[in-house]
Amino acid sequence: MLKRSVQNVGIGFCFAAVFAAGAAASDATQYWSVTGSTGIVDEGSASLVSFSDTGSATIRNGVSSGTVQLRFPVLPVGELARNVDYKTAHWCLGMLYRDDGAHARVVVTLKSVNVTTGVTTVHGSVDSDASSTTGAAYTNLTLCRLTNGDGTTMTSFFSGESAYYVDAKLIRTAADGNPGLRAVQIISNDTQ
Repeated sequence: MLKRSVQNVGIGFCFAAVFAAGAAASDATQYWSVTGSTGIVDEGSASLVSFSDTGSATIRNGVSSGTVQLRFPVLPVGELARNVDYKTAHWCLGMLYRDDGAHARVVVTLKSVNVTTGVTTVHGSVDSDASSTTGAAYTNLTLCRLTNGDGTTMTSFFSGESAYYVDAKLIRTAADGNPGLRAVQIISNDTQ
């Protein structure tokens, strides 16, 4: 009986150490991540979108051109509920995307809506056309130093007056374009 109690206490200390290490690490870097397939499809895009078992969102085969619009609600809970120090850290917006050439494009934008005034603010945008094409593979693209509507560095997701969301667009301008979105991420980077 005593041996089992000692084992349980030992296991408890191990879990406490792991959680403490995780909490210390999360103070420096905070994450919010979703797969492309979890996006809420805009009504006008419903017939164009295809979701895969890899978590990706793409434009259906057979669609020669079109734009799929997905929205991802960003709830400022957990790690996103903490502020970052604008002197040592900043918020970043990233995506895991596929852009196989001139007829494909993926644009991901972090926005907020003021719940009192209805004003929409763009905090930052990541555009696959700002990077080289990926071919059939998926690759990461990240924009750091998200901003508030007045141009100052964004340090928090203050939900008392704003509702946040990520707006994603998959754009195909000709049948040979194959844009895809596998994941979206908001991360804080400690610059120290």
